[in-house]
Amino acid sequence: MGQNKKKEEVKKKEREEKAKLKDVNMAAPSFDRAILNEQHQREKSAKEKERAQPKENAKFDMAKSLFGSGGGAGAAGGADAGEEEVAEE
Repeated sequence: MGQNKKKEEVKKKEREEKAKLKDVNMAAPSFDRAILNEQHQREKSAKEKERAQPKENAKFDMAKSLFGSGGGAGAAGGADAGEEEVAEE
């Protein structure tokens, strides 16, 4: 009979514990929520940057960045001539 009483006590404790846990308010603000929100915003902005990167790369003109604005081959020839003069000296 002693074992039955122990089992009943254990079950009673479990029921009380479950009842306590049901009363937890998950809507209450916590520091975890703020941290998770900050991480979410950071990842969101990083993804926006990744999505915008191909558009920025499409605007980039390799020829203009290497040879300057305008002139094309004439500007490149002038730059090479300058380098040769430095090498001869």
